[in-house]
Amino acid sequence: MTTPQPVSFAHFGWFVLVPLVAAALTYFFARKTFLRAAIAIGRCSAALGAFDIEVIDRLVLGGAARLLRAIAQFATTCDVWVVGGVVQIIAGTIWAISIPMRMLQSGSLRSYMFAMVMGLIGFLGYYLYLARHSIR
Repeated sequence: MTTPQPVSFAHFGWFVLVPLVAAALTYFFARKTFLRAAIAIGRCSAALGAFDIEVIDRLVLGGAARLLRAIAQFATTCDVWVVGGVVQIIAGTIWAISIPMRMLQSGSLRSYMFAMVMGLIGFLGYYLYLARHSIR
C-alpha cells in the first residue's frame, strides 16, 4: 500500500502566487491595456448576464415551466375523467348488480336458515338423482 503524498499550502501556493505576480506586472507595465481588458471583460459579463436573463431564464426556464404546467394539467384531467370515470362505472355496475341480493337479505336468522336447508335439500337431491341414473 502506498501512502498519499503530503499536501501543503506550499505546493498550491505557486498556483496562486504566479498569476498574482503576472497580473501585478501587467498592471504596472501595461496599465491602459489592463484597464481596457477589464472594461472588455465587464462588457462581456454584462452581455452574458443579459443573455442569461433573456434567453435562459425567460425562454428556456419559462418554456419548461409552461410545459410542465401543461403536462400537470393534462395528467390531472386524465386522472379525473379516465381513472375516476372508470372507477365510477365499476362502482355503479356493482351497486346495480347488488340490488337483487340486497332485496333477498332481510336480516332474519330464520330466513337464512331456511335458505341453507333448501340449498342442502337441493344439493342432496341433485346427487341422489345422479346416483340413481348412474346405476341404470
